[in-house]
Amino acid sequence: MNPIRSITRAMACAVAFALPCAAQEPKPVAEPNWPELAQKDADRIGLLVRKLEIGGETESEKARTQLVALGPGVVPHLLRRLALPRQTDAALAATAQALDAVVASEHAPLVAKVADDRALPARRWAMRWLTLHVDARWREVYARHAAPPDDPKGEAPREATPPDPEIRFCANLALAALRDTDALARVIETCHTQWQERAELVGKVLPAARSQEMASWMVRQMRADDERSRVTGLRLLRSLAPKDYAGAIAIYLDAGEASVKREAINALRAVVDSAPPIETMASFTAIEESKKWKERLK
Repeated sequence: MNPIRSITRAMACAVAFALPCAAQEPKPVAEPNWPELAQKDADRIGLLVRKLEIGGETESEKARTQLVALGPGVVPHLLRRLALPRQTDAALAATAQALDAVVASEHAPLVAKVADDRALPARRWAMRWLTLHVDARWREVYARHAAPPDDPKGEAPREATPPDPEIRFCANLALAALRDTDALARVIETCHTQWQERAELVGKVLPAARSQEMASWMVRQMRADDERSRVTGLRLLRSLAPKDYAGAIAIYLDAGEASVKREAINALRAVVDSAPPIETMASFTAIEESKKWKERLK
């Protein structure tokens, strides 16, 4: 065989094999982003948001429904609305509610980026959303916003000096739900004085950490000479204690302080029966409820 023809044929085969390989090289993955709205829909956003914020109840609800129907493409527009100066609390709340209604779990990576937005209301919304959808994937985001103001390891969000307490509480609550006891200790300190404001969010998020381990850690923080520490501890045990921990909670039914006895009853209601707390409980009612629980848990 002609040696030149052999070499030419070999080179042609090599090129033929190389071409499919080159065609199969992976394309760069585009960075995820919110979808864009059609221009006709984008033009409606301003009017719908104004109706959402200042319309009557019926008009506001109708505007929210229309915004949600436009899908996740409305999110950048709503986030820009949150960034406007001199917004009323009612307007901010209405916009945040619309965001909650349109943002779904698959958008979590995009929400995590908003947690570092320049606008404080946008950061607040994002961190609350990430906390309500607590996920270990965002542990670094939570940790960055959870550190105490004097912690050199903490990196405060931009434009927040000192770190915003709302964002910090959400971040610590999320870490506590991921069974971080340092974060839970900071949640306890806030709940000592702000339980009424924080109870609903705690009840939604902290049960993710429910376990014997976390319940036992919580009980170890409840000092016998500190009524406040036992009251707060029992409140958090509603979310942390598994059902078979009821016996350890029942010990507090014999507490001398009415507040501790009441919270022991409420903790048992939550842990054993998944029942809501009795927020206003007369002393006589507490005594009767205590007797019932002791009999039941024999």
